[in-house]
Amino acid sequence: MQFYSFSGENLHRSFQREFNVSKSKSFEEKAVRAAVIYQQSASEAAPHGSNAAEKSPQAQIADELKISQPQVSRLLAHARKEGWLRERIEIVVDEIPGDLQVLVDRNLPSLQEAIQQFGCSASIWSGPNATFHQFAATELLTILRPSRLVGVAWGHNVSKSVAYLDRGAEPTFPVACIPVSGDPVFALAQDKDKHYHSTAIAQNLQSRIGDKEDLPTLSGVPSYIPSRFENKKRDVILEFIHTFPGYESIFGSEKSKYHISKVDTLITGIGTTKSDDPGTFVRERLLQEPKLKDKIPKISIGDIAGVLIAASDKQTRSQKDELERLNKRFVGITIQHIRDIAENARTSNQPGVIVITTSTSRSAEKAQVIRRALEMRLINHLIVPLVIASKLI
Repeated sequence: MQFYSFSGENLHRSFQREFNVSKSKSFEEKAVRAAVIYQQSASEAAPHGSNAAEKSPQAQIADELKISQPQVSRLLAHARKEGWLRERIEIVVDEIPGDLQVLVDRNLPSLQEAIQQFGCSASIWSGPNATFHQFAATELLTILRPSRLVGVAWGHNVSKSVAYLDRGAEPTFPVACIPVSGDPVFALAQDKDKHYHSTAIAQNLQSRIGDKEDLPTLSGVPSYIPSRFENKKRDVILEFIHTFPGYESIFGSEKSKYHISKVDTLITGIGTTKSDDPGTFVRERLLQEPKLKDKIPKISIGDIAGVLIAASDKQTRSQKDELERLNKRFVGITIQHIRDIAENARTSNQPGVIVITTSTSRSAEKAQVIRRALEMRLINHLIVPLVIASKLI
């Protein structure tokens, strides 16, 4: 269950005494009011299993303050940043599916503590799936504040979370958002949703939290060069791609202020390989090279930001070489870039690598990919639902 509590017993009373909320235009006053409504909604929620019509706290805030859902996310993020609204996770045994209750029975440490052993913090959502992306948006606003150069990878969940951020509302961040991978052109041709690729999400995020700025894009850059273009031809194709101004700015000269080496934050999803419905960049490889269908799951458990990661450290030399070969054909961020962003964050106040993913029928497979990425210390902050987090320990 998701709970919020206030810092300061008399905040609600003093707020009502000092402010006329219905007429207030102040951002901070609205943030306090949003926190008050959220707390009241959480404490007055209809009992589980009742027939009462339930409205989410975010929806109640939007109705009472007559604002949009993205604005609600921004107000709650501000309230949490100021310490007015505090979150805690409480495990309620009666509400937990039977196969998960063993986590409580064995007196295992909290999920957050278990994840922290990998140098990673976690935002765990235990509410309904329908409101996960609103929660993720609120978390992002808080996490991103120290960021200056944000790399955006890909992902339906990343795209949907960014969409809940309010466009152009104050306060904005002194931040630049850039894409870090080319377009999965074959996968995009099959999908109805065309807005989850790196450039589209980066531009959307910039328009919502950053200043208006002419930033590099990777539009028109393919994310994968298939093996039918042997190494010399691949190198020629990459040489041509470097003539694209956006690609050269991000992956070319280190003098560029948008160079990948200067990225302090990476937002990404994760993908699986051992499924009939693999991650986007795994699917992109398979659409171009169907012969990889049986090979990829044997050498990789999944991908982070489009980069395939090994299933374990116990690989043969040929498996390591094949994984390296496939990743060299990916156009964009590399495993070393991801590792550098994550490690730099551990010695600074920057967010580092943020992974956002939600529960599906493949929650166990996604948890395996996340667990492996945690073992490789590639993640600094995880935004996931309880059903995935509980499978990490």
